[in-house]
Amino acid sequence: RKLEADAALRREGVIDPTLDAISSESKRTIESHLTDYENKLRAAGRTEKHISNTLRIIREVARFTDSQTVGEISADGVNRYAGKIQDNGLSARTIQAHLTAIKSFTKWLSSHHKLPRDPLASVTKPNPKADRRRERRMLLPEEWERLEIATAKGPTRCGMEPQERLLLYRTALQTALRSNELRSLTRGRFYFESRAPYITCKAGSTKNRKDARQYIQTELAIELKAHVGRKAPKAPVFNLPHEASLAGMLRDDLAAARKEWLKEA
Repeated sequence: RKLEADAALRREGVIDPTLDAISSESKRTIESHLTDYENKLRAAGRTEKHISNTLRIIREVARFTDSQTVGEISADGVNRYAGKIQDNGLSARTIQAHLTAIKSFTKWLSSHHKLPRDPLASVTKPNPKADRRRERRMLLPEEWERLEIATAKGPTRCGMEPQERLLLYRTALQTALRSNELRSLTRGRFYFESRAPYITCKAGSTKNRKDARQYIQTELAIELKAHVGRKAPKAPVFNLPHEASLAGMLRDDLAAARKEWLKEA
């Protein structure tokens, strides 16, 4: 009888069916909505790493605020979460990334009529430039010369021989390819016979999701040709360590170069 009465009210316009549907969606669990949101991110071409990090942060915020359904997400709870991770010593850049993840989720919920409004519209993100922990800069030519020498004379690090690390660093410097882009390279991505040798990186591996063509010097092309000739066609060109260890490997070589520089001084 209640269902029949509600149907009659909808027909008469007393109950707005759209608002009724939004009310029903807002009572669904966060986890059930995350399945649809994950599909949305994947369809938009986001990387698996970005998707997993985004979902992890949303679940982390939900646990902290004790939110089970999307209707329970509130600006006050998210602001408390931001304050908590700030007290834990996280940088403004990291806090901004966490707030971006949860705010993008609630914005998607409201734009897809799963919430009547965006509950986090008033939540502001910190300026990452106000609390930058690591300042980025270019590697100076004289610094590269010292790194080159220290790497060639150094030990095996993270499973990579000195000569392979040196080849990796040279390729990174001349192409500006990022870590994941270098990791995706196979023998078929190198074009040594062209008048100007170059390396290609497919859109699925690049940050801007576009095919990249990066030219390299002839000297490097000769060294890479000898190196990739020993690789299977679909095998990775470089024996890179786990992504969590890659930066540490480079820092160790930089530290060795700095040690030699200080010794000379």
